[in-house]
Amino acid sequence: MSIFVFAPAALILGIIARGQIKQTGEQGAGMALAAIICGGLAIAFMALMFLVFVVAFGTFGVGEVSGPAVRVAAVHLFVA
Repeated sequence: MSIFVFAPAALILGIIARGQIKQTGEQGAGMALAAIICGGLAIAFMALMFLVFVVAFGTFGVGEVSGPAVRVAAVHLFVA
């Protein structure tokens, strides 16, 4: 769950750090670049997994209610 917090934070703070490093000439450009790359890859992975999740459940029709067990349970609800 922490990937939802840390990936965007890494991307944003890496971009901010790169800007400050260019202005001041300090060290750490490689670390800032690593934060941008890791944060971007993690966000891209999350987006891909979300799309796979949506397509998978859209294909299999999770919202449909069918089958003998469901019909029996529905009959018991209305009879009782």
